[in-house]
Amino acid sequence: MNQPRTTGNFQVQHRIAGLSRILFLFALISIFLFLAGWLFEPDLSEEIKNFWRFPPIEFFRIAFNPHTARYFLAPVSVIIFVTLAAGSYVRDIYALPRLRQGIRYVISSLFALFVPRIIIDGGEKKLEKNEVNLIDAIGGPGHVVIQPGNAVMFKELRRPSRISIRESYYLRPFETIGQIVNLDEQQDSRSDIPAVTRDGIRVTIKDIQFRYRLFPELQFGRPKRRTVDEPYPFDEKALWNSAYNLPVTDAGPDNWRTVVGRAVVGGITDFISEHDIDYLTAPRESGIDPRREIRYSLLYGPTRTALRNNGAELIWVDIGHFEIDPVVDEQRTDYWAADWLGNAQVQRAYGEAKRQVFLEMGRAEAHAEMIIALTEALKDVNWGEEPSESIRKLLILRTAEMIENWINSRNRSEKQQDGQNLLFFDEL
Repeated sequence: MNQPRTTGNFQVQHRIAGLSRILFLFALISIFLFLAGWLFEPDLSEEIKNFWRFPPIEFFRIAFNPHTARYFLAPVSVIIFVTLAAGSYVRDIYALPRLRQGIRYVISSLFALFVPRIIIDGGEKKLEKNEVNLIDAIGGPGHVVIQPGNAVMFKELRRPSRISIRESYYLRPFETIGQIVNLDEQQDSRSDIPAVTRDGIRVTIKDIQFRYRLFPELQFGRPKRRTVDEPYPFDEKALWNSAYNLPVTDAGPDNWRTVVGRAVVGGITDFISEHDIDYLTAPRESGIDPRREIRYSLLYGPTRTALRNNGAELIWVDIGHFEIDPVVDEQRTDYWAADWLGNAQVQRAYGEAKRQVFLEMGRAEAHAEMIIALTEALKDVNWGEEPSESIRKLLILRTAEMIENWINSRNRSEKQQDGQNLLFFDEL
């Protein structure tokens, strides 16, 4: 990983430059004081000429002399006026609420005094409510304290500068914080997401949960293992993508978290728009799991590519549940009921036809049996002793027996058919 420049060297350089400017101003004031005393105070001309013999002692004697001390007012007033004017200009340019904040920025930039400080933790700048931090509002110089588990990308006025996961970073003048990323796995959620299926049914997606992280550094095609020396390995290109591949709206660039959430939600809604409502909520073929297909498309499909272009990797996702308009649910139930009722009526009609066929067959068999029985009964008639009376009694007796047997057989057949119909409707 590309480590940033040694910020301690620049910090020392900035302090040396600030001290040099202080000494330079002090020297200018001293020169002005001595020139004024030499030109306008003839009584001090000899003391000024002897200044180089014992500079410290002679300086205090001349500086605190009542006749020469008044000459301090002009240069000191000029310095104060210039500082106030510069602070007012900075306040106006950066819309700072107070003048002292602009003055502090001028002093910290010129003399390395009262340098501001900001803490980065949890993937964000730690600021108190209504706090105006000069690093956040303007930029460097200043100290950026980066807590473990955070990566910060800094930028200058026209180009990016460095990436740092160090404990502390010293900003150059006008160097600002470009992107902050929490290197830990992050949890996010979305709810009440509208979508439309392929057949025009409006669906509301509830309780989407997902976890993601900055795309890790790969080693041999797999994420690099964490070590004590490098507890948060990450891909620098992913950090650049998380900062510079963000869409820009009227309100400015979207933040990284919003872009990741939009990509996950977009993957789910795209899948819904490509399938009808029955496929999503009640697939009719066995082995179809639409939720598994959605999850696979998010983790390994086009959504994975979109997230990687934004420097993110999706680790886990729960797509929640789909909420449908109750009117649509009722219409679906009526449609399914009509389909089931039509199938049931077809089956029932088929069973009734078979029943009629069996009844007709039973009647024909009963008639045949009656005729056969009558024929057999006529064989037993004694034609010698009053044949007409014997035939009448025999026919009545045989007919009564056959009718009783036929009725009992028909009742048993109807009971069996009713039992089969009840079993059929129970199965439906």
